[in-house]
Amino acid sequence: ETKVRSVKVEDNIAYVNFSKDLIDNLNVGSSGEIIVISAIANTLTEFPGIDKVQILIEGEKTETLAGHIDITEPVERNEKIIKE
Repeated sequence: ETKVRSVKVEDNIAYVNFSKDLIDNLNVGSSGEIIVISAIANTLTEFPGIDKVQILIEGEKTETLAGHIDITEPVERNEKIIKE
């Protein structure tokens, strides 16, 4: 049900705007939340010119996706979570 409403890049930061369904339907603990956030950041930072990702919900910053991890600031790539 989650939709990506928009993506824009400014100053090497991708601002990815998701529908509210992302947080409404995300029922995970802290580890699951880290995986979701890292998947978003790691995917977008694969593109040239993107160093960080700011996750938005309905066009606004949100404190967290599932109540565990602060995402009020842009998120960097998380190499530790990538399996080789």
